[in-house]
This record gives sequence, C-alpha cells and structure tokens, in this order.
Amino acid sequence: EYLALTGARLDGKEMLSAGLATHFVPSA
Repeated sequence: EYLALTGARLDGKEMLSAGLATHFVPSA
C-alpha cells in the first residue's frame, strides 16, 4: 500500500531501482 503511494509520487525510477515495481517500468 505505502509502496504504491511512494511509486506514484516518485518518477517510478526509485521503485524500479528497489525492484518492487518491475512491472511499473515506464517506456522512458
């Protein structure tokens, strides 16, 4: 839950770096 909010606030790169939002990787 909290991770989802963090990913939304961040550019998404932070989450990707953590390896938690591997599926949330943007095309950029």
